[in-house]
Amino acid sequence: MSQSIRYASVIAKIGAERSKLLSETKLKALSESKSVSEISAHLRDTSYQEYLSELSSPITGRKLERIFHENLIYTYLKIIEYS
Repeated sequence: MSQSIRYASVIAKIGAERSKLLSETKLKALSESKSVSEISAHLRDTSYQEYLSELSSPITGRKLERIFHENLIYTYLKIIEYS
């Protein structure tokens, strides 16, 4: 079996994960945010929504950093599982 056929499904699933990346516009809006609450508001319509909904108030920079790491680990685990 050729490698391209062997990894075709993995490449497709990685493409699906790539579609969840934040857009350049969203990143610019995040970088221009004046507070943590503004950042969390910008993230409400992204793939981070699920993680944000699990956070207790008040939302802090440390909590946001934790959900970013959790999301990254979850994504890596999904890609490993696909391969």
